[in-house]
Amino acid sequence: MVEVVKFGREASEVDDTIAQSSVTSCELNDQEVEEEFGGPSLLFNGVLIPRLVRDKPNTYRIDTDPQFMLCFRSTNANPRHRKVVLKNNGTEDLIYQWKKVERTFFTEILPPRDSPFFFFSNNGGIARGESKTLHISFQSGYEGVFSETWKFTTNPPLCC
Repeated sequence: MVEVVKFGREASEVDDTIAQSSVTSCELNDQEVEEEFGGPSLLFNGVLIPRLVRDKPNTYRIDTDPQFMLCFRSTNANPRHRKVVLKNNGTEDLIYQWKKVERTFFTEILPPRDSPFFFFSNNGGIARGESKTLHISFQSGYEGVFSETWKFTTNPPLCC
């Protein structure tokens, strides 16, 4: 799952930070690998999915749904762009799709607006050993903080 967030402030309060790192794992201990993985597997900006996560000192679980945060910072109405690099390091070809996760809170009191986030490719395929760069943009005519959650799914699923 990827949470796409935009932070906006007055131009006098913050410098343009477009060169900052674009995708951050919500976990501190990332497993980074380059070699091929048996079965369906993906490196999401260098983070292995599926991945082992330590629950307790001697207990691990397989996490097939890690969360990442992609941040955009803008001081004006110009579009901002970020990228996510996917590498299929598994032994099967993958079909992927981004799906927006609809939120239910505030939907009754806030007026509906078009999404300020744009995915250049909501779905596609990645062959074994192939890497693909996905481009995501943000643009809004309104000041404020914007947040959306998107779920990244694959077929076959990235699980054990």
